[in-house]
Amino acid sequence: FYKIYLTGLLTILALPILRWPIYFSPSNWSKTIVFQIIFSILLLFFLYQTLWRKHSGIFNWIRKISIENTAFWLLLALFGTQLLATIFSLDSNHSLFGSPDRGGGFINYGFYLLFAIVTFLVIKESDWQKLWNWAIFIGSLVSIIAIIFWLIILFNPLMDPAGLLGATIGGPNTLALYLLLLVFPTLSFAVKTKNRVKKSFYIAVLLILCLAMAFTTSKGAWRGLIAGLAYFLFLYPKKSRKCSLV
Repeated sequence: FYKIYLTGLLTILALPILRWPIYFSPSNWSKTIVFQIIFSILLLFFLYQTLWRKHSGIFNWIRKISIENTAFWLLLALFGTQLLATIFSLDSNHSLFGSPDRGGGFINYGFYLLFAIVTFLVIKESDWQKLWNWAIFIGSLVSIIAIIFWLIILFNPLMDPAGLLGATIGGPNTLALYLLLLVFPTLSFAVKTKNRVKKSFYIAVLLILCLAMAFTTSKGAWRGLIAGLAYFLFLYPKKSRKCSLV
């Protein structure tokens, strides 16, 4: 089922570019529904492989967890913490289902955490770079769309900017945070790779991401970028355990 896993994960990573106002509105809610459908199919394959296939099921997962146990248990602890917070919430109904406009709630959040856990267990180490490159490519497309929308607003001052500054993501602040998550992996790959073509690609995408972030005028994202750059510059060159966390 590995090709099915890989195809499904690549499709999920492409969801940020999905925007179709007629059929996908609110955008956060509709993208979450598509994500849940795709991931539910992957989860069924994962459960089948875990429970019924002796040689490639739960024993392989246990072996991988024993090697990389810290990340797995942190994700599991986060899942349990969110579950307890939902149970003891003053408004458990809202905490469970969230708001359609924002696509929140424990059900959605639980899907995200399960997505991280399943991806951690299933994906081979050699294919992580493919997933990162695909996510960075999708982020560059989202950034280009955001820049185009910004130019449309610039040359049409009478146009209502609501819904445009967020591009395909939904809002300018959310867009800025999404791009911020891609900036540092892209910067890391640009520094690490020795291939000129790949390095040029990463640098070009990095500039596009930063330009789109600038158009969102999100102060929080820029503060995060400055703090992240300080952390990156001070710790990346050092060959230490702390450096491996960057």
